[in-house]
Amino acid sequence: MVFDAGPVISLAMNNLLWVLARLKQQFGGELYITDKVKEELIDRPLHTKRFKFEALQILKLVSEGTIGIRDTVGLSKSVSRLLGLANNSFKARKKYIRIVHDGEISSLSCALALRASCVVIDERTTRRLVEEPYSIAELLKARLH
Repeated sequence: MVFDAGPVISLAMNNLLWVLARLKQQFGGELYITDKVKEELIDRPLHTKRFKFEALQILKLVSEGTIGIRDTVGLSKSVSRLLGLANNSFKARKKYIRIVHDGEISSLSCALALRASCVVIDERTTRRLVEEPYSIAELLKARLH
């Protein structure tokens, strides 16, 4: 199971990170974040006052082995390709619309490489990109008008 940053942030902000250990046990598999997601969840927040506590809580889960970190260096071509495809698909005012970010795409690439049974993601656009890519045009049309 590969997590994007958003769901982990939601759990941390609602003091529900404890469910991840239970989930791992009941799931019977591994829980992962990518190194890009780690930057967003741990590395950057550790240098701020606002989210430092949550970052420390997540770091503890990593140290305990509840969450594993997957390096995406070997996936860089896949990540770049998927980012390029997604972020160069739609234009508004003669500029491409950035619809996904590194962390989200690295999570998807990692899940594909691991043949993970699921990806935990809360970003509607990214989810639609996977589940129903043609609906993104309608979503963007509604947002831009």
